[in-house]
Amino acid sequence: MALVKTPLHPFEFFRLTKAKEHVDLAPNTLRTYARQGLKLHRVGGAVFVSRTELGDFIRSRAADERLGRRPRSSAIIAETSTIPSARSCGVAA
Repeated sequence: MALVKTPLHPFEFFRLTKAKEHVDLAPNTLRTYARQGLKLHRVGGAVFVSRTELGDFIRSRAADERLGRRPRSSAIIAETSTIPSARSCGVAA
């Protein structure tokens, strides 16, 4: 998938809130990607996404999936789920 500049969208960056119009992805999807490592650019109150960085991020995720690597957020969930609870350590709650 190539993210190309078109006469309709000639700029490298687009507002997160306009993601659906620019790259056909919901803003919440890009927020999830940001939690997984996609860089968001803030200028004042506006949040922008780079087309190039988004393309690189999507390609790297696809490569990780082909290699059988877990997405970053799954790894964090897996790590925190192995932390023993206070009750299992004999500590009164």
